[in-house]
Amino acid sequence: MTNLRLIGDREVWPLGLGGAQWSLTEHPDDDQAIQVIHAALDAGVTLIDTARAYTTMGEPSHNESLIQRALITHPRGADVMVSTKGGHYRAGQQQFPIDGSEQTLRAHVDASRRALQADTLDLFFLHHPDPLIPIEVSARALQRLKDSGAITRIGLSNVSREQFLRAQAVAEIDAELAQKHPGAAAVSDRRGISVSAVALGWLLSQSANIIPILGARRPSSIVDSALHAPTDLTLQELDSIAAAPE
Repeated sequence: MTNLRLIGDREVWPLGLGGAQWSLTEHPDDDQAIQVIHAALDAGVTLIDTARAYTTMGEPSHNESLIQRALITHPRGADVMVSTKGGHYRAGQQQFPIDGSEQTLRAHVDASRRALQADTLDLFFLHHPDPLIPIEVSARALQRLKDSGAITRIGLSNVSREQFLRAQAVAEIDAELAQKHPGAAAVSDRRGISVSAVALGWLLSQSANIIPILGARRPSSIVDSALHAPTDLTLQELDSIAAAPE
């Protein structure tokens, strides 16, 4: 799997690694998480996704700090693009408020820069649109942060097409994050590979602009997804995957 993809002007490997599962559990295992990150980098991954909301109750920047520790202890860590998200954060065990105000977005960008030990964030997403604030307000705030040099690229997550177009009218949007993919069990059985690998292969076939984000708790899981995602799905297989219920 060698065809690189673009996020804005930056080339990355076709699969990214997501970090939510390392911080939103009751007893996170930092050592194992770092092993997973290192395995992903060894497999070729150059994009890691995190967020202000991905944290433990006792450490507000747990996920970002964990990723930073993993990157500085790997020889390819400096080549990795880290995307993070704000405007959505953890305020309690099951409390995740949304706040797309400029004040909060600026505070989240500053906190992420400290946790990742970065003067400029590679890619910063609005994690969720705020139902109480027009998305244009949040998008303009992100554009000002980009203009100031605090972030390099702007992303939107969990937005509708209409919200994306409204934000795009007032800001330079570099990325959009989607979460869903169709089922792929039948193709998985026929090919003898995991369902997640088939789903990733299907996503990769849909557009050169799609970069699936992997979630893994064990190094073996990231290796399976990174190395076994098929790039030769037939038209019949693609159609059957697309028709399968989610």
